[in-house]
Amino acid sequence: MEIIITLLSNIIFLLLCVFESAVWVRVILGCFFAADDSALYRVLIFLTEPFLLPIRALLDKMRIGGGLFDLSAIVCSAVMIPVMAILPGVTV
Repeated sequence: MEIIITLLSNIIFLLLCVFESAVWVRVILGCFFAADDSALYRVLIFLTEPFLLPIRALLDKMRIGGGLFDLSAIVCSAVMIPVMAILPGVTV
C-alpha cells in the first residue's frame, strides 16, 4: 500500500512540476509581442488559463496587482510549492 501512495505522490508531483513550468513558459512567451501567433502559446493558454483566471479574478477583487502587473503566476507558484512539499514520499 505504501508503494502505491508513493507512486501516486510522485505522479502528482511530476504533473504539478510540468504545470508550473507551463505557467512560467507562458509568462516568458507572453513578454514577446509575436507570442499570440504561436501554437505553443495558444496551447499553454488553453492549459493554464482555467487555473490562472480564478486567481486573477481574486486578485482584482482584492485590488492587488491590478493594471500593469499580472501576479497570478506568482500566486499560483506560491500555492503549488507547499502542496508539492507535503506530498507523502516526495523529497523536494
